[in-house]
Amino acid sequence: MQESHRRFQWVYESTNDKELEDRYDQGAADYDNDLAAEFAWNAPQNATAVFIKHVDTGAHVLDAGAGSGLVGECLAEAGYKDLVATGMEETGVWQLAEMTDEFQPLPKGGPEVWRRTWAYRVK
Repeated sequence: MQESHRRFQWVYESTNDKELEDRYDQGAADYDNDLAAEFAWNAPQNATAVFIKHVDTGAHVLDAGAGSGLVGECLAEAGYKDLVATGMEETGVWQLAEMTDEFQPLPKGGPEVWRRTWAYRVK
């Protein structure tokens, strides 16, 4: 079994929410590459292709449960400027923010949802 398959299996064998969150955070740096390489993962691109047919690029967009932010990256590449993404994955969200200039943390003291999840927005 390939290493990436073992990582996925290890994450999905978690026995509770805390363990799942911790394991996901530990593998967040490799998660997107593993999906693309091992499973030909193209859901973010497919979702974006459908989305742009129905939503103007000037719209305010909330990507709830954004995970590592691949859909947000695809939407930004498609011309969306006002994009807010939230997720429970602290490590994944902050790694994404640190790796790219496209994302910045939302200000503290915003709506209640910002205080309960990790959030970032496209500049």
